[in-house]
This record gives sequence, structure tokens and C-alpha cells, in this order.
Amino acid sequence: MNVKKIATLGATLLMGVALVGCGNKNKSSDSLKLNVEKTSVTLSDSGTADVNFTTSKNAKYKVLDKDNSNAQIGKTYTTKTGNATLTLNSAGHYRLEVKKDDKVKDKDFVIKSEKKVESSSSEKTEGSDTTMAFGKSVMLKSGSTIIELTVNSVNQVSADDSMVVDISSNESDKKQFVIVSYTLKAIKGTITTDDFDGSNLSIADSQNSIGSTSSNRDNGIPDEVKTGQSIKLRIGAGFEHTGDTATVSFGDNTWSGNITK
Repeated sequence: MNVKKIATLGATLLMGVALVGCGNKNKSSDSLKLNVEKTSVTLSDSGTADVNFTTSKNAKYKVLDKDNSNAQIGKTYTTKTGNATLTLNSAGHYRLEVKKDDKVKDKDFVIKSEKKVESSSSEKTEGSDTTMAFGKSVMLKSGSTIIELTVNSVNQVSADDSMVVDISSNESDKKQFVIVSYTLKAIKGTITTDDFDGSNLSIADSQNSIGSTSSNRDNGIPDEVKTGQSIKLRIGAGFEHTGDTATVSFGDNTWSGNITK
């Protein structure tokens, strides 16, 4: 797994997270609400990502690190108007939790790495511009390195499977649990396997709702895959809806197919 970068952004910041309130006014409401503008944001070239959200006026909020046993990042803050912005500088899986009186709501979101891995127009597998079936491959280019990525399958597992138990234990809205199996092959150059630990995969259920990915993913062993070598990795996910199909995306490349049960 990637080790999250720690940066000092101010005297009150911990683990590279700044929490900044916005100035737009929002009417107070007795019922607690929570809306996150985007649940997946990529770090900018400067190494930061802004997550905007709306909740009730004077609600308390905090950020939890899902990749680190839901450890709290920074302090607990209070909205002035109900609108606020989270500024983070580490890729990973997070949970925003808001509380007012005796009501609590939370929402998961993902910060993706700014590392650019693009489909190579000269090396791309035929059909990779459209949705592919599981088992199909796409060529990716990162600098001088060319990588073959294959999403092999999505398999349903029980809620107590070790690859998903962190989700099933903490997220009561998740009803279906799966493991995504994928293969990396170094066509040219050397792949750092931690750069493909599954956190940069977007995994959606049969209703096209993005699922929560588990922190219990396979660690990249060995650390590097050299030209001609390949490695198979897995990551667990939890879905809000039960169904027979799933969709897996990496950048502009998408795979879709039946869930193996």
C-alpha cells in the first residue's frame, strides 16, 4: 500500500489536511443533511485536492482515514453556514462525518493520485476506447514505461471475507461484497506495484453506484515488476445495491461484466 505523504499546511493541520469553511449562507434546518459535490477528486499538479460539501449550519464535522482504521485526521470543526471545503494532499480513501445534536451522517470519498498514467494511442489494445469485457487488456503508458492492465473478474464473497470485512463491519448500507481481480504486466520498463494497489480503480455496482473499496487489498509483492513479468492483484469492494453485474474503470478505460457468484 502507498504510504500517505505528510505535509505541513498550517499550525492546525495534521497529516496534510486543511479544513476551510466557505462564505455562502445556507438556511438552518432541524434535520441534518450532507451532500458531497464530488466523491472522487484527483490531486492537482500542486499536490492538493478540494472536496466541497454542504451540510446543516453549525454542524460539527471531521475526516476519517479509511486506509488507516478510520483514524481521525485533524480536528473536529464546525460549519458557519453549512457550506465547507476540505483540502487534502494525500491520495487515499476517506470518510466525512457530520454531527448535529444527536444526528450523525457520513459520506465516503476518494482522493486519487496526481500520477499520470495514460492510454497510449500507439500501444492501446483495440476496443479500449469503449467498454470492454472482463479478461480484455489495455495498454497504458507512464513516461517510457508501457503497462498491460487486465481486469480479470469480479467475484461475489460473503460479508465476513477478509478482503471486505472492514467495509461490512463499518458500512451498514453495503449489501453486496465483491473482489476484483486484475493483472499487471510490464511490457516495457519497470512497474512499481504500489502505484496500482487498487485505490485508483473505480468499482461500480449494477446500478452504476460507486462502491467503497477495502483497505485490505493485496500488497504489491514484489515491489517491482520488470519487463516481461506480470503480477495478479485483488481488491475488495462493497456495493449499496445487489445485482448480477459490475463495472470497473481505470482512467478512460472501462470493463463491465457479470459478477461470478
